[in-house]
Amino acid sequence: MSYSIEFRVRHEAAKLLREGHAGCFVCLSCLARSLQDAVGATYTPVQIEVALQAVSKTPGSLRYKHTVVREQCGKKASCLSAK
Repeated sequence: MSYSIEFRVRHEAAKLLREGHAGCFVCLSCLARSLQDAVGATYTPVQIEVALQAVSKTPGSLRYKHTVVREQCGKKASCLSAK
């Protein structure tokens, strides 16, 4: 069975947000960089960012905030968090 990149990215993002960033919002660009190792070399960074954009439109078990002040650097960005 072959899973779509969006499914894989959603699964890995949820796992990363629950385990490593519980209760925190992580911007999509930082999350994309973190997911590169989790999904492996199968997908390019651009493919991962596009998949995260799609996931943010239907977050499901994740929480999406259009504009949040990033905890890492203080800039405003779109972010995801685990519920």
